[in-house]
Amino acid sequence: MNASLFHDINGLAGHVAALDAFGKFCALYLVFICALVVPALWFWPGPTKARALRQRVAASTVLAAGVGLLASVALGALHFEARPFVINPDVHQLISHSADNGFPSDHATVAFAFASVVFWWRRSVGTLMGVLALLVAFARVYVGVHWPDQVLAGAALGIVIGTAAMWTVPLWAEPQRLLGRVFPSWLVSEP
Repeated sequence: MNASLFHDINGLAGHVAALDAFGKFCALYLVFICALVVPALWFWPGPTKARALRQRVAASTVLAAGVGLLASVALGALHFEARPFVINPDVHQLISHSADNGFPSDHATVAFAFASVVFWWRRSVGTLMGVLALLVAFARVYVGVHWPDQVLAGAALGIVIGTAAMWTVPLWAEPQRLLGRVFPSWLVSEP
């Protein structure tokens, strides 16, 4: 099933230059566009209370991405799974990548962690970020650097950690209050 799904997705690569360029962009850079949610949440203007809440959500998002990456490295240390291009010479590999462990996908973990935290704050924005995270995951298979189970594991890990990180939003209020006394209000809003 995993190999069949991989070949269905990766088999689309190498036929349409524009689609390949889009796949490469999504596989390499879209996760960084997802990360732009952090400064957007932090600096978006608005009433003080709403802005303070967004800053706590941004802090939880950073926490989710960091913990997600650490958990991904820990899972990778427990289970090694070769990348598709290492095992199969017929893979349409569109981006260069080292032949290291592909399990789980760090890109999928981080993208879904961002999306999960934001989803619990604002479903509409979180849904949009979820679509971007799906594009990241699909593109990593499309360009030939991950098996579907590797991106699914990363997605599941990101969702779990992002959901757990959302529970930390209230815990950021006191540090935010202290920082609000030190930094100007345009930088840190007091809760």
